[in-house]
Amino acid sequence: MPISRSKRTYYTKEEYEAAKRNDNTLLYAQRQGYDLVRTGRYFYLRQHDSLVFAPSGSWFWNSRGLSGRALEFIVLYEGRSFPEAVLILAGTVQPGFTPRVIPRSIPPPVKQPQPVPFVLPKPADNNRQLFAYLCGRRKLDEAIVREMLEQKVLYESVSPIHIHNACFVSYDETGKPCSAFLRGMGEKPFKGEVPGGSKNHGWLLHGRQPDTLLVFEAAIDAASYASLLLHQGIDPFQGRDYLALGGLCFDPIANYLSAHPHIRKIDLLLDGDNWGRAAAARFEMDLQEKGFHVSTQFPPVGKDWNDTLISSCGIEQIQADTVL
Repeated sequence: MPISRSKRTYYTKEEYEAAKRNDNTLLYAQRQGYDLVRTGRYFYLRQHDSLVFAPSGSWFWNSRGLSGRALEFIVLYEGRSFPEAVLILAGTVQPGFTPRVIPRSIPPPVKQPQPVPFVLPKPADNNRQLFAYLCGRRKLDEAIVREMLEQKVLYESVSPIHIHNACFVSYDETGKPCSAFLRGMGEKPFKGEVPGGSKNHGWLLHGRQPDTLLVFEAAIDAASYASLLLHQGIDPFQGRDYLALGGLCFDPIANYLSAHPHIRKIDLLLDGDNWGRAAAARFEMDLQEKGFHVSTQFPPVGKDWNDTLISSCGIEQIQADTVL
């Protein structure tokens, strides 16, 4: 395996191009001897039947909300680094058969229900619990929360059994709600999606006269970063749009750029864990090849940008670390 003088694994541009040509997850899994079961046109992994391989070369792990192609599979499922994944698909190194061992603490996969129509949950009579949760516990600036409410990408929802959640709404290219993410505001942590939605467009918080797209994994991270900028005396909405992927899928970025062809600068601000770093490396290279100016930054404190915001030293450290 190629190792640089700094002891880091590296790959060449030619190897990356070769990896992209071989970026078919189904073919990779079959070559590696994974125990696959066929059902119609699709295959699933016998040990985890919510992990589905499509004939197109994509894979979807429905119970985890993960998807991608062979590069992401090698990183997220097998636990390898992004450079290793590139070298394996390029044929520079032989991977061997070492599928990742899933910890026993992870619950068994859940059978997916039949498709249901997408319907936004009922709004609460007011947003009192929403402000208490987002501004109190998550430390978002009140002005940022009010902007999200004004743009109708956030509201306080209430379930039929009177449970209140923060509801983050995504819209398609026609301006119609297409998906929504729910975040529990009680003592017990809860994350979920409104059934029937499509995550192709992501969650978008508009700025004024944007020339830069800021990309995050979650809406709360995007709002946290905006709050950090505001605390520095910087207008967080001037020249910036905020896009939350709702995971690590590239489709929301592609759809945003298709609808906003004037945007040429992209800041990747994903989580600092291995999955976020691997996705950022892939996104950056793909976008740079398309002619975009791309920069990548990870949270200076904690795993994500809300950790940085909540941290007692987060605001001071981002002032020192962020290049605006």
